Amino acid sequence: MNYNLVVCSRSIMQTDKRGGMIPLEHCYAKLQTQDGQTIDSISYDGKTGVSKGNTQIGSKCQPVQSISKPQWDIFQAKIHQQCQPENYSLENNNCCSCLGRVLTEEVGKIPNIIQNAEAQIKANYQFVDI
Repeated sequence: MNYNLVVCSRSIMQTDKRGGMIPLEHCYAKLQTQDGQTIDSISYDGKTGVSKGNTQIGSKCQPVQSISKPQWDIFQAKIHQQCQPENYSLENNNCCSCLGRVLTEEVGKIPNIIQNAEAQIKANYQFVDI
């Protein structure tokens, strides 16, 4: 059975160094049936679960390609391998940049939605108070 590999970004607000709020993006991938039902999802920290894909209100999503369950398992393994939470860095190893690297490796392209989200993070990360 084939599914759809779908990537999403969602705007989030983060506290800045002056106590205000600054817009960033959160990126994740999900596995959907042909009729749009989310089967599984994953983000930079390697956590998987259907709830991620179903509860991200305000997400913008873009289908990437048709994918089998074994291909999704390989994709998830790459996310686990490359997106380890202990190596998180808003500057250069965040949810969008890591997803972009895995997409390049596994699919051969980074969808615009992920490129745009990463550009937003790059533009604003130096102002975030983490």
